[in-house]
Amino acid sequence: MGAGYANPALAFDPGLVYDLRADDYIPYLCGLGLGDDGVTEIAHRPVACGGVKAITEAELNYPSLVVSLLSQPITVNRTVTNVGKARSVYTAVVDIPKDVSVTVQPPMLRFTELKERQSFTVTVRWAGEPNVAGAEGNLKWVCDDYIVRSPLVIPAKGE
Repeated sequence: MGAGYANPALAFDPGLVYDLRADDYIPYLCGLGLGDDGVTEIAHRPVACGGVKAITEAELNYPSLVVSLLSQPITVNRTVTNVGKARSVYTAVVDIPKDVSVTVQPPMLRFTELKERQSFTVTVRWAGEPNVAGAEGNLKWVCDDYIVRSPLVIPAKGE
């Protein structure tokens, strides 16, 4: 599931961005078991994975949230930077099938300046019996001037 159609006009004024630097991928690459040589080759600099706490794909600060609910609940952390209006309040709105429960904390992000960063957590769990077909929906941060949409995907069992 993609994040939707790209609107070039809106892409220049997104409201919020999820920052992710090249070095943020190193703990993920180490977690894939590529070893020091493999990660060093990708990173174009020496990397010692033994000194790095490995992370999963879900722990990367991506706008999309892909969580495997083999064990539940799953909580992921995200950080956004305000690049829209200095004073803005965003409210979390979740659109997901009713058999999935999603909790966003805090449910509101209040920004007072540009380039201000704020973090939030998203906890996902099955509200009833796990659905082997998976589920798709989205998390939207909504304010007066912007809607920042992030896809939320629970892959089908075995994917």
